[in-house]
Amino acid sequence: MLLNGCAIHFRRVLGGSVLALLAWAVPDSVRGQELYVGATLAGANYQGELQDKQLTLDGMTPGLGLNALYAHNDWLAVSLELYRGLLTGSDAKPDSRNRNRGLQFVTQLFDLTAAARINLYNNYNVPFIPYVTGGVSLFHVDPYTTDGVRGRVYLFPLSTEGQGLRAYPEIPKHRNLNYAVMGGLGLEMRMTEQIRVDVEVGFRKTFTDYIDDVSGYYPDPNMLLAERGPIAVQYSYRGDEAGGSPVFPGGALRGNPETDDWYHIVQVRVRIPIRNWQLEFIYKNHILRKSGWPYNWHRRR
Repeated sequence: MLLNGCAIHFRRVLGGSVLALLAWAVPDSVRGQELYVGATLAGANYQGELQDKQLTLDGMTPGLGLNALYAHNDWLAVSLELYRGLLTGSDAKPDSRNRNRGLQFVTQLFDLTAAARINLYNNYNVPFIPYVTGGVSLFHVDPYTTDGVRGRVYLFPLSTEGQGLRAYPEIPKHRNLNYAVMGGLGLEMRMTEQIRVDVEVGFRKTFTDYIDDVSGYYPDPNMLLAERGPIAVQYSYRGDEAGGSPVFPGGALRGNPETDDWYHIVQVRVRIPIRNWQLEFIYKNHILRKSGWPYNWHRRR
């Protein structure tokens, strides 16, 4: 229910954000510039304790998004994009160096990115435009694991490394909402006079090591049992299920606390321009102001 509520809220905010970019946030003096809206088909993957490869198709999962782009001139553009997908990782992969650790996770990923884009080359006689891009991402994760008995088990409430326990005040609590710095490369293709297609690889350097709920050390199992219960102990250490020692290794290294997690998104975008007359119609009729944006705009359509 919580994830569905988040998805509905994100869709409403995105709808309002796109209109805001088109008809409210853009001042009169620049309303003649080129504006685009479009859809995104993409795949996402992450790099962390359960996936140490930087750029790989192994574990990549598909996702969808919506985007808006304002081209200031032939060389500079700014964009806003919302993406929804999955991130996943597992010690059970054949090439994993930690198969006996037995950990795995899946999380829904909601990513809202504001970015600037600089074209490296622009010639209207050539239909391809390479570019570099960079910006800031706000993202939401809530990792869970699965087994054949309980099904889906969310990991943050279990304090698998002692987060929030009285014995470990130095360990910060989990945060579902985090931010990242984004950088990437792309290629824009002019398919027709109206249609633009982008292919882009964007890397997100995060400032959290808990996308996968693995970072530091195993807690004391007795303290974890007393404050979070037997389920927390079971999902903190799963090596006994993967051929490892049956003894809970309290105090032993569980992840790599020296590095934060990364994730990357490989995207294909299709965009169409919003022409001046369409923008003027939206602006003059005050669609945003009359609609109660962003919460009930979609009901008026």
